[in-house]
Formats: sequence, C-alpha cells, structure tokens
Amino acid sequence: MSNSLPTIMIVDDSPSDLALTSAILESNFSIIKAKSGSQAINHFIHSENIPKVVLMDASMPEMDGYTTCKEIKKLDQANNTEIIFLSGHSSIAEKLLGYDAGASGYLTKPFQPLELIEKIKLSVARFDQKENFEMQSKYAMETAMSAIMDAGEQATVIHFMRQCLICPSVEELVSLICSSVSSFGLTNTVELRTPWKKIHSSSNGSTSPLEIELLTALQHIGKITQRGKRLILNFGDISQFIKNMPEENPDKCGRLRDHLALILEAANSRLQSLILAGDIKELIIESNKHIQEFNENQSLQKQNNIAIMDEMHDEIQSEFFTYGLTEEQEKILLSIIGKYSEKIFYSYEKSLKTDAELLLITSKLKKSIDRFF
Repeated sequence: MSNSLPTIMIVDDSPSDLALTSAILESNFSIIKAKSGSQAINHFIHSENIPKVVLMDASMPEMDGYTTCKEIKKLDQANNTEIIFLSGHSSIAEKLLGYDAGASGYLTKPFQPLELIEKIKLSVARFDQKENFEMQSKYAMETAMSAIMDAGEQATVIHFMRQCLICPSVEELVSLICSSVSSFGLTNTVELRTPWKKIHSSSNGSTSPLEIELLTALQHIGKITQRGKRLILNFGDISQFIKNMPEENPDKCGRLRDHLALILEAANSRLQSLILAGDIKELIIESNKHIQEFNENQSLQKQNNIAIMDEMHDEIQSEFFTYGLTEEQEKILLSIIGKYSEKIFYSYEKSLKTDAELLLITSKLKKSIDRFF
C-alpha cells in the first residue's frame, strides 16, 4: 500500500468479516488488522504507526467493542483517533453505548461500501483537523512562552544597562556582569583587565586557578566561541567563560548569545570609561602634588630672595662712604634698587596667581570626574 494513504484499523473477531471489510477499503486506505480488542490496544501501546480511524466490531468475545473503545481512548497516543462502530444492532441503546464509550460514528451491518468509505473519509478529515489544531496550539503556546521568556531576559539586559551606566568602580562592574548573567541560569566566570590589575568574579563564589588560566589563554580566540555547553566571550578587556549553555535548545541558545554580547559590549564601554577616569584622577593627583611642591619651593625662594636683597641693601649702604657719593646720588641708587626689587616680587606674586589658577583647574577637573564616574 502507498504510504500516502491514511492509516485505519479494523478490529473484528470474524476472519471473514475482517477480510471482506479490508477488501472494500484497501484501495483507499492503509489497513491494520486486529482480531481482538486486546490486540488492538497492544498495537496502540507498542507501535508508532497510530491509525487515524478504527472500525470497531461491537460484539467480540473476551473484550467487547465498547470496552475496547474505552481502553483505547484512555491512551494519550489515541487522543485524536476516530472510532466508528460496526454492529448488527441498530437500537438507540446500542448507539448510546458506543457514544458513551467515546466513538464518533456508528454504522449498522450490513452497510453500503460507499457509505462506509465516506464516513471514514470524514473521520480522517476530523483527525487531521484536530492534529493541525493541536500543532497550532502547541506552536502558539511555545511562541507565547518564548516571548515571555525573551521579555524577562530583555528586562535583565535593560536593568544591566541602567546599572552599568552608574557603576562607580571596576570591582562593582565585574560583580554586576556576573550576577546579571547568573540570572539567566548560566554558571559563569568573568575577568576584567585594567592597566593596574586583573579582577575576577564567579557565580560559584570563588574563581579557581584553572578558570583564570583558561580565561587568560582563550582571550584571543575570537569574540564568541562555543563548544558544546561551553561558551567563551571576549569583548575588549573583558572575557567571560560560561559552562552550561542550553545547547539542546538552539533558539534559546542563540537568544542568550545575543543578550550576552550586548551585556559585554556595554560593560567594556563602561570599563574603558572607568579606566580613563582612573588615569585622569591619577594625573590630577600627580599634578596637584607637583604644584604643591613648586609652591613650597617658590615660597622658600621668596624668603631667600628677600634675605639676599636685604643683605645687598645693607652692604651698599655701608659702602657709600667708601665711594664718596653725595646724599642725592645715594638716594637715586637706593631708589633704583628698590624699584627692581619690587619688580622681582611682583613677578613672583604673578607666578603665585598662575599656580592658584592651575589648582582651580585641577579641582574642577576632579569634580567633573567624580560626578560622571
């Protein structure tokens, strides 16, 4: 028989009736034969070839058709199977028994072959309709569940983005990455590299030496590399090792890889900002230190200059008698010395003002860095 024909089962304890019914239907359907109720039930339990329609003889020894029908309908694999009773009894009571047992049709013997064929075709159509509806319902449920899960995952990513923007330190950033990825149900270890140190965080609480070694060794193999359940991500100065990717669910696996890439891209951007902020802070501290040292040296130099000028002034005055200068010449000379002394001190005060302006600039830079980082 062609595999494209709908599969039906004929259950009848009479060999002659079984052969006759089969002969009528074999050109339109692929037929499975059962000589008893127990044989029919065993087929449903042990075979993957589930018939779409069962033609059930009502009167059989050991297990009648009604009992057989009830037992078949209890099986999950026969949930959509249509059962049509073939019976020599035409009473309403018999038909109700068939209906109560779970049958969808009842045909009285002797029957017209065309009528039987049409009833079976209608039952096959109902079976296909129920199967399609179940598939659509299953797909709709899977789509809805996927959307719900994706929405939850996206909420985690959005929350990470918000927290990442205000993360004040690389230590808190590495912990934020690890905890956010853990919320996806993923066991992970993260490494952040800065110019001054490497920082690690693990969803297990502590990072093993082997994990650190792996992260260091694999940081140049590419941005995203997956081997079975293992996933390695490298984005800039951040590497992440994930142990339990759901490879059995390709859709979820791909969705999670996208989320992880977004998280690490944002985290690496924030890390570079924190590194830059750290460099600027160090530069400001170093600049302030040098300005302070310069001010101290200038203050000491001013004291030395005053002492030198005073000493020069006293020495010149004591030598006036030696050179025989008039009083007017002495005044002129002392006036010249005083004028240039004032110029020297004015220049010194001006340099102090410049130093103060530099200190103000570095102070403003520090406030800006503290506010944004």
